[in-house]
Amino acid sequence: MTRPASSRRASPIGAGRPAGRAGSVAVKRHSRAERAEQIERLERRGLGTREIAAELGLARSTVNIYRRDPDGSRHRQRLERYRGRCRDCGRLTTGSGGRARAPARCRRCAGAQRRLWPGELILQRIREWTEETGSPPRVRDWSPAHAPAGHQGAGRYLAERGHWPSASVVVARFGSFPAAVTRAGLKPPRPASGSQRVWTRGRIVEAMQRWYGERGRPPTRSDWQAASDWHPAASTVYRVFGSWKAALKAARLKAGRRRSS
Repeated sequence: MTRPASSRRASPIGAGRPAGRAGSVAVKRHSRAERAEQIERLERRGLGTREIAAELGLARSTVNIYRRDPDGSRHRQRLERYRGRCRDCGRLTTGSGGRARAPARCRRCAGAQRRLWPGELILQRIREWTEETGSPPRVRDWSPAHAPAGHQGAGRYLAERGHWPSASVVVARFGSFPAAVTRAGLKPPRPASGSQRVWTRGRIVEAMQRWYGERGRPPTRSDWQAASDWHPAASTVYRVFGSWKAALKAARLKAGRRRSS
């Protein structure tokens, strides 16, 4: 009898395990030390960086990072150097944003600042943005993490961090971003050409297959670190599929495989 399509074959490395909730699969998370040990073991078998990345479902850059810093000590030292001081309370802020990109406020004060955004002030900022730029803000303008590289609106938002509310604050206050723009007495802009408002499993699969068709290889996580007009960010892929390998499998692609010429 033919095995159902939903049945899964156990994988020796990075295998998932059934979750307690019906119809869902919990993806096993490996520690940095475990990944470093897996990489070392595969190296002893004679595999190169490309083959190791394909075997573990990692980007080649990630393999190199784990190889150079297996216990994460160099990474932690770097984050410590990048930390700043909260402008409100003086506590140390996180250094995860990178060099010279420490947030102005610590997590506690940033949360308090978000709660200080009354609805009328948000509407005022929407009108101000519209007056200065010529069009109402979009979600990507006030949510840089979901904007493609070089996005002009996101760059403006980051340059004036703290002056504009985040997209999540706007949505929490008004239910949706277009609803807030409408409440400000403005007409919400149409979605940009080729943009996807909701990334479903089917749309992600189509984007992966398009990438493969144009480049001759499947996308990696580092390729999709930021979203573009026609493909989602890697974080969205993980949220929808649970793992990069599961998304590639749904698209009938395999990590590291190149199209034969």
